[in-house]
Amino acid sequence: MMEDLVRILQRKEYQVGVAMMGKMDDLAMILQRKEYQVGVAMMEDLVMILQRKEYQVGVAMMKDLVMILQKKEY
Repeated sequence: MMEDLVRILQRKEYQVGVAMMGKMDDLAMILQRKEYQVGVAMMEDLVMILQRKEYQVGVAMMKDLVMILQKKEY
């Protein structure tokens, strides 16, 4: 799933930076609200992937991610 997310972010050419790192709590809340079972390990992996790829993600991307997760049934 993480590899899919990286490819999606690359394809969409999102620019995600340090600003997004502050949004990890928001992402966790979104995932919990949608009844996803997301562990701390997954959140840490996502942070590392985003940092390594130097993405900068905004609120719009969060909505896209939720839709992607719903479609893929993650």
